[in-house]
Amino acid sequence: MATKTEIAYLQDDDELFSSIAEMYYNEWKIDKSLTIDWLKKRTSRKVPFVLVAYRDQKPVGVAGLSDEVNLFAAHPKYKKYAPWLSLLYVKPEYRNKDIGSLLCNSIEAEAFRMGISRIYLYTESARLLYEKLGWKEMERVIYKGQETVLMYKDM
Repeated sequence: MATKTEIAYLQDDDELFSSIAEMYYNEWKIDKSLTIDWLKKRTSRKVPFVLVAYRDQKPVGVAGLSDEVNLFAAHPKYKKYAPWLSLLYVKPEYRNKDIGSLLCNSIEAEAFRMGISRIYLYTESARLLYEKLGWKEMERVIYKGQETVLMYKDM
């Protein structure tokens, strides 16, 4: 029997914050204390917000919708676009099980419910996943020394 993935809004939970901070650190070397501070500000049900994917009551993935992203530091001209799907992450052992797609679809559904008509993202490595989910390429830039694709999706 397949294990069901549950999606829920981020809760104010120090253990959960630490778990997500560990995920982001392992993947992108983002300072854990910065992630925890960022998460503590995002426990509301309005933009910005964060959704968490759970399997067997354990967090296995996370994604957010935010008005500000790190890309702005290097490319401030993109500040005029918002909101952004941000920091989509699925633990390696849970990848290729549609959890990333489920998180994306959940973020999109919440954005639509909130009356948001278009959302954006940027990625160095997951362009094909996003294209499969209906995202369109907007532009390519160099960010942190890598070619990065900026994408959008109309709700």
